[in-house]
Amino acid sequence: MTTLGSVERLRAGSGPAYWPPHVAVAAMLIIELLAILALNDGMLVYSLDDAYIHLALAENIARGHYGINLTEPSAPSSSILWPFLLVPYSGTDFHDKWPLILNIAAVMASVGMLQAIVRRALPPGSCPSWLPPLLVIAAATALNLVGLVFTGMEHSLQVLLALAVVRGLVIEAEERRITWYLILSVLVGPLVRYENLALSLGAVCYLGLRGRLWAACGLGIATILPLVAFSQFLLDLGLGWLPSSVLLKTSLASGDGGVTAVAVVLVRSLLWSPIRISHLLLLAILGLLLWCVCRPEQSKVMRLLAVAGSTWVVAHLAVGKYGWFGRYEVYAMISAAALLLYLYRHQVSFRLLRRAPRTAGAALISVPLVLGLPILRVPVLTPLAANNIYEQQYQMHRFVTDYAGGATVAVNDLGWVSYRNDGYVLDLWGLGSIEAGARRTENEPGWMEVLVRRHDARLAMVYDSWFPGQIPFHWVRLGTLRLGNARVTPASSEVAFYATEPAAAAEFAPRLAEWSRTLPPGAIFEPGAPE
Repeated sequence: MTTLGSVERLRAGSGPAYWPPHVAVAAMLIIELLAILALNDGMLVYSLDDAYIHLALAENIARGHYGINLTEPSAPSSSILWPFLLVPYSGTDFHDKWPLILNIAAVMASVGMLQAIVRRALPPGSCPSWLPPLLVIAAATALNLVGLVFTGMEHSLQVLLALAVVRGLVIEAEERRITWYLILSVLVGPLVRYENLALSLGAVCYLGLRGRLWAACGLGIATILPLVAFSQFLLDLGLGWLPSSVLLKTSLASGDGGVTAVAVVLVRSLLWSPIRISHLLLLAILGLLLWCVCRPEQSKVMRLLAVAGSTWVVAHLAVGKYGWFGRYEVYAMISAAALLLYLYRHQVSFRLLRRAPRTAGAALISVPLVLGLPILRVPVLTPLAANNIYEQQYQMHRFVTDYAGGATVAVNDLGWVSYRNDGYVLDLWGLGSIEAGARRTENEPGWMEVLVRRHDARLAMVYDSWFPGQIPFHWVRLGTLRLGNARVTPASSEVAFYATEPAAAAEFAPRLAEWSRTLPPGAIFEPGAPE
């Protein structure tokens, strides 16, 4: 039983000193970075090849063109804003380091946002002094905030903007004050990731129900207009009304991808989405939010906050993606969990103070660990994932640019091959080619050969498993590139190299032999067709 003296010591904040969360997160970032550099011959490599799609697009944006290839427009990036943020330093050796700098800044700001929310939920004197910093560190670790940095993509910024929405709503609830970062995060969030539109919608609905109709209407219109303008921009380029990556991931590459088709896919996703651990955890969060809405003793403003949080949780449950190296669901989980902590702050503080502070504190710290169960392994595997990209996609890039003279190449994994490469890259999967995406999903007979001949791609580097029975029979298999370590993020550990016509085989075979002698230890190129 906690004595009055111990309660007073808790209120005074006594207890051992702990590292501030920023220091702990910085230490984890340094460890990850050193491991990546050690595994990749001192080279910074991101854990996902997708990062280099954004970098390649940013290169061409800097030249005044929107697309992967300079000869045609394309929209391979799932983010509207992120490629534009990567334009600085384009064409320099520092360019590929710039996403790391942006992501480090974003994760440090996210830690600050999370600290601010926890401080309002558990103010000094309401809990042991060691609890808030350890809670923030546990959330940053278990929910993959560190691992997201090394994807080189926009998800760290997405998490920051999601947490900024939560903090801004909490301040409005307490002080009836709309902060600048609430406005900014509502406006910018959907431009960073379309999923953040759900948070913006939740915030707008909250403000409207709070009686701030003009603010809600203004923010709602200002949020939607840039999205509509970007869709019109894509349509003017002859593309779909959403980026290719979004259309392909929602099975809309075939057909016109119109509003009716989108509605059908979204309903199907809601009704037949497979159950995952993350899915169940989000359902549990939703249940707690709805319980807060239904509790009669809860104040109206707290109910409105719970409604706002329920909005983006329901949206992710309905149409959100999961997994893909622990990056899709993080924004929804960490923002909803932070909001839950604030909504249930009185119950949490009572149990921490009056009953068993150490036991209750340990239980509270276990919450982010449970939420992070599906992705706990991601930060540990991040250096190996980066090594996969180094051994596979970067080596493919080296062959095309250094040994094949920038020859036109067909691939199914767009990224490093197109980055820092002015040669034409035919994306057979469709991110960089809306025509290829449509033909592939419709499975037109001979579609691959038609595209290869049109673009004079005499070399192809593909995952055979992605195109069962579709590789033209007359292509000559030149060999197979195999990973030296266990596969983490690439879709396959083997990349098949083909000459798309017999005459090209004699040209590329000696170049492949020369290139194979320069591969890093572990990576292997086996010439010829498999036995």
